[in-house]
Amino acid sequence: MGCVIIMRAYEKMTAVFDGYGEMVTDPDEIIPAIKREVANGKPSIINVEVDHESLSAFIAGVKNMVNVYYLER
Repeated sequence: MGCVIIMRAYEKMTAVFDGYGEMVTDPDEIIPAIKREVANGKPSIINVEVDHESLSAFIAGVKNMVNVYYLER
């Protein structure tokens, strides 16, 4: 049993306060997205899609905790 990580459109939340939001799916676009964010001068959210297979140690631990929680129910 795996844990499904669902991408959310967090970058769209900036519309509430006239901010800047961007979704980044290519690692080579992270730095350019940050530069665009800084240049616009508005509150910003850069939503970066992560690799669902190669999880960081922290996220892997969260995934395991979620799996244990649901297995115990």
